[in-house]
Amino acid sequence: MVRRTDDWPAGEQWPQLLPAWFVRRCAPEPVEPEPGAPPFDAEERLRQWRAMTPEQRAAADREPWTLSDRLHCFDPTEDGGGGDRGWWWWHAGADGPGTGWVQVETTG
Repeated sequence: MVRRTDDWPAGEQWPQLLPAWFVRRCAPEPVEPEPGAPPFDAEERLRQWRAMTPEQRAAADREPWTLSDRLHCFDPTEDGGGGDRGWWWWHAGADGPGTGWVQVETTG
């Protein structure tokens, strides 16, 4: 069931709001870095990505996303990647037992 909410829920609320099957299919969230560990280096990650072959990039793209990565794409708050991009439920269906699809309409 999809419900409208006025505020974007906190990260820890999402597993209770979303279907359990969806949450189970997401990749595990990364482990918090140890105290004193260097912070995530986005430039180094980009260098690694650029050094990959097309086949390696394709394989990486097929890896499951974490729940927080998926939510980030829709998060309309300043911290999220959704910006002021709006989306609307368009259509959904089942392909077979335990599988299905969702279509959404976006402004951009």
